Amino acid sequence: MNRTRSFLIGCVAVSVIAAASHAQGPPEIVWTKLDGVRPGRVAFSPDGRYIAAGYGGDNNAYVALRHVSTGAIYRTLATSSHPLSIAFSPEGTLVASGCDQPYGVGREVVRIWRVSDGQLVLGIYDHLETASSVVFTPDGRQIVVGGVDTREYMSRAISFYDVPSGVRRRWFSDWTSVRGMAQSPDGSLIAGTSSSFDLRVWRSADGQVVFDVPLAGSLVTFAPDGEALAVGGTGAVVQLRRSSDGAPLSTLALYDPRPDFTGLAFSPDGGVLAATERKYRKLYLWSPSDGALLRYFDTGASPSSVTFSPDGAYMAYSDAGGLVLARNPYGPPPTPEDSAIAVGNASGRIGESVLLAAQLVCVGGPVAGRPIAFAVNGSHVGQAVTDSTGWARLQYTVPEGAGAGYRVVEAAFAGDAYFNPSQGAGLLTVQRTETFAYTIDRTGGIDTTCYLKGYLYRSTDRMRVAERSLIFRVDGSEVGSAVTEGGGAAVLAYSIPEGAGAGQRSIAVEWPGDTTYFPSQASATLTCTKGSLLIWVLQPRTARSGGSGYLRAYVRTLPDLRWKGGIAIDFFVGGTSVGSDTTNADGRATVLYAVPPGMVPGDHPLRCDFAGDAAYHPTTAGGILTVTP
Repeated sequence: MNRTRSFLIGCVAVSVIAAASHAQGPPEIVWTKLDGVRPGRVAFSPDGRYIAAGYGGDNNAYVALRHVSTGAIYRTLATSSHPLSIAFSPEGTLVASGCDQPYGVGREVVRIWRVSDGQLVLGIYDHLETASSVVFTPDGRQIVVGGVDTREYMSRAISFYDVPSGVRRRWFSDWTSVRGMAQSPDGSLIAGTSSSFDLRVWRSADGQVVFDVPLAGSLVTFAPDGEALAVGGTGAVVQLRRSSDGAPLSTLALYDPRPDFTGLAFSPDGGVLAATERKYRKLYLWSPSDGALLRYFDTGASPSSVTFSPDGAYMAYSDAGGLVLARNPYGPPPTPEDSAIAVGNASGRIGESVLLAAQLVCVGGPVAGRPIAFAVNGSHVGQAVTDSTGWARLQYTVPEGAGAGYRVVEAAFAGDAYFNPSQGAGLLTVQRTETFAYTIDRTGGIDTTCYLKGYLYRSTDRMRVAERSLIFRVDGSEVGSAVTEGGGAAVLAYSIPEGAGAGQRSIAVEWPGDTTYFPSQASATLTCTKGSLLIWVLQPRTARSGGSGYLRAYVRTLPDLRWKGGIAIDFFVGGTSVGSDTTNADGRATVLYAVPPGMVPGDHPLRCDFAGDAAYHPTTAGGILTVTP
């Protein structure tokens, strides 16, 4: 059974609700907008895309149209004073507001604009002092205005005007003023409340009174099926009455003494009746079918109006804290709106921190507070949340990856209850990156192995660069190359040649560059110390007295024991120099020794000396020469 009709079945119920037992937290808040001016009346467009709210006083009054999806202002429409009522035409192409007559002068109290471009379509003065209520007829061809006529002899508190001509077609009511007014969904009935605390319902077609009952309250609204209406106001309870004859259906009383209701609205399915209450700063939600209090909560800032979106997913209310869009806790889930992501292009060098940015938008403008996942060349690199302008920004340090060139930046929104998923892509241009090489001073002996070290760093973040081949030079001559390891160091085993002898030689480390990194080089000093030699005297050596024999010595380098040529060796027998020779490539020096005829047979000491030079320390070695008769 339809929920909006169920409360009409059975006997009249009077429900006194113990509010304290039903106090609950507020519903989910989608957004809150405060523009420095407290909003008043609010209304949704029939398609649910926009919400209109009235703002300001006599000197700066306007209606703001906002996108429901984001709360961003779509358009502002100037009014002559603070709007007391707002209504959209059935097809949603027009929006109207009613207000007080400012300063008692003949300015328009009703204005109608085109939603699409904000163009003023119609302004109505017609001696009206106040237009407290405005509503379009179901066919959209007329607007019904309830308010106060300045001419005391005229009893036309409710008037019908053609749109867009503004011609007044009919009026009725013998009241001098209407405090609140509502139209039944099919347009057949008009309900009004008066300053004399009456509730009256007329037939729209001829102004015939359907019923008139004394009832305190300034707010009146029809249930979606038109079979009941709700009435409430200052110091009054909220009552439900049958629209055909005014018979009471239920009374929704509160323990709060003399509540001051400021807004009243049914959800589109009739399942919820909402009321804002200024004195105690509350918003109440009832079930019209049985009068049960579903929940209430403190809005914190004296609410002044409430309404539901056409699909029932949202409710909006205004208070001193701003215009608030909230989920209807008893309504259907919202229909997600399509979203889109625009990804900004970025550029940077390897090792540099760049800003990846993406903007999430919908028809209503930027979407705030949503997580955006970023990926570069398909790999997830982080997440950021959109700000008030819809931009999500992520600091990203560019890795070496595939080197310089273009990389694809992807941004993705996973979607939620309000917005569908979306994704976008942009380009990250990775530029060739500066480097600096570094090497250290080394010390080593001639003919020893010295380990030359070079390092390659990125200039952007001073991180070492691996897997790059560095060229080593000593005194300008290339002596080899080595590849940087994971720690960015390249090591070359270098055997120090004799060269110009001991002393200082220059070390240069060169990175020739590639498509990813610019070239760089560094220099240091190689301090060469004198090397050490080992002399070995060939044994045994034998010669006859008066004859001759070959004396031989071999020279090797230390510590690697390489045969060393070009070393001058002096030979001594018994302390007497007997000749000298320079070692050949095999490290051998040879002297033919003529044994004196009178030399005593036996063993004689044999010594081989190297006197030293610019490259090697002096050294000596001994042996035995055996002289036979």
